[in-house]
Amino acid sequence: MYGGTNEMVKRSLKKGVALILTLAMTMSVQANANGGAALDGSKSNTVEDGWKLVWNDEFDGNALDTTKWSCQIGNGYNGWGNHESQYYTAENVSVADGTLKITAKKEKKGGFDYTSSRIRTVTDDGQTLFSTKYGKVEARIKLPSGTGLWPAFWMMPVNSEYGSWPLSGEID
Repeated sequence: MYGGTNEMVKRSLKKGVALILTLAMTMSVQANANGGAALDGSKSNTVEDGWKLVWNDEFDGNALDTTKWSCQIGNGYNGWGNHESQYYTAENVSVADGTLKITAKKEKKGGFDYTSSRIRTVTDDGQTLFSTKYGKVEARIKLPSGTGLWPAFWMMPVNSEYGSWPLSGEID
């Protein structure tokens, strides 16, 4: 976790967290049986151990579900704070056979020598596609290995109450 004190991070995350993803994954988010309804307004599915499924993506189509995910394009200021050396595109995302794949490529774009993808549950104009305040988050992720690769799954606060990243915290 970066920036701020633990108490500042806890207060900021009380507002809810959005998901940011920079690798292939399948994910479900579950909320305690006492809360949460499905995003489509229907009753949540009950799953094991008293949790209710409130949001998931099994990547069972042939394209990224843009009602759940948004591709962030570009590199942001200073590589979104991490001096990242790639340019993010939507073209590096593919969905097939129940799997989301994000592919890093050695190709020039936007002044960078590499491309990859960065998807999240918030759009560039600030619309929150999904966030949660309480619950259990599960992800099945196969990580690549190699020099220079930095796959990540982050939960970031929806509102940056204490300033821009990293001041409001994150969960990696």
